[in-house]
Amino acid sequence: MAQSSSNFRNATTRSPLFSGLQKLELDGDWREQVEKECTDSLRIIHEVTETNSWSMADAVYFTMTTITSIGYGHIVPMTKAGKRFCVVYTLVGVPVTCILLTNYADMLCNCIFQLYTTAKKRHQRHQKALLHGIILMVICVGLTLLTLLPSVVLSKLEDWSYEDALYFTFNTITTIGFGDLIAGDNTDVPYRDLYKMGIVVWIMLVLIYWFLLHSFLKKALKNVAVHKIKKTKNMSTRVTMQSAFFTELVGKVVSQRVHEVKHKDELASDPEMVALILAVADVLDPRRTFHEHKIIPTVQG
Repeated sequence: MAQSSSNFRNATTRSPLFSGLQKLELDGDWREQVEKECTDSLRIIHEVTETNSWSMADAVYFTMTTITSIGYGHIVPMTKAGKRFCVVYTLVGVPVTCILLTNYADMLCNCIFQLYTTAKKRHQRHQKALLHGIILMVICVGLTLLTLLPSVVLSKLEDWSYEDALYFTFNTITTIGFGDLIAGDNTDVPYRDLYKMGIVVWIMLVLIYWFLLHSFLKKALKNVAVHKIKKTKNMSTRVTMQSAFFTELVGKVVSQRVHEVKHKDELASDPEMVALILAVADVLDPRRTFHEHKIIPTVQG
C-alpha cells in the first residue's frame, strides 16, 4: 500500500495539471487534499499507463487469437521488435493454420462419410433420410457441445448473462472478435492461467468443427448432386431404349399390314409379331431397370 501511495504521489508530481496548481500558490497540504479526493482516478490512470509483462498463458492466448484472425485486441505487442515479429509470424501462421484446420476437418469428414457409406449399403431404401439425419446430428452435436454448453460455463465463470456469453461465443466461432467481451481477462477467476489455456483449446476445437461442418455440407451436397445426375442419365437411357422399341414396333406393324393386304393373312397368325409385342411390353415394365433390357433383334417382315 505504501508503494501504491508512492506511485500516486509520483504521478501527481509529474502531472501537468498539478504543476499548474503549484503555480497558484495553494496551501502546503494541497497534494494530500487532491490525492484524497482523486484516489480512484489516480488508480485508474496508474493501471492504464502501467506496462505489465506477459505470462506464458498470455503469450499462448495472444498467438492463438492472432493466427486464427480473431484478435480481441486486449493483448498487443508494445515494443518495436515485438511488432515486427508479430507481422512476420502472422504472415506465416495464418495460412499454415488454415491448412492444418482444413486437413483435420477433412480427416474427420472422411470418417463420418465412411460411416454413412456403410449404413447406406444396409438401408438402400432410406439413403436420403439417412444423409439428412447425419447432417442434422453433426449440426446439433456440434452446436450443443461447442457453443451452448461453453456459453453456460462462461456465463458462470465470467459473471456474464447467458446472452452475453453466447454473443462472445458467436464472435469467437466466426473469428469476428470485437473485443468488447473477453474471456480469461477477469483477475478474480481461480487458476487464471489454466483457464486461459482451456479457452485456447476450446477455440481450436470450435474452429475445427466449423471447418468440418463446411467440408461435410460440401461433400453432402456434392453427393446429392451426383446421385441426381446419375438418376437423370439412367432415365434418359431408358427413354432412348423405349423409343427404339416403339420405332421397331411401329415398323413391324406397318410391314405386317402391307404383308396382310398382299396375302390376306391374319395379324394374329404371325408368331414373331406376337413375340415382339410381348417383348416390348416387358421392356416397358416400370419395375425393371434399363440394365435388364435386351435389344430385340429386328424381325424380318
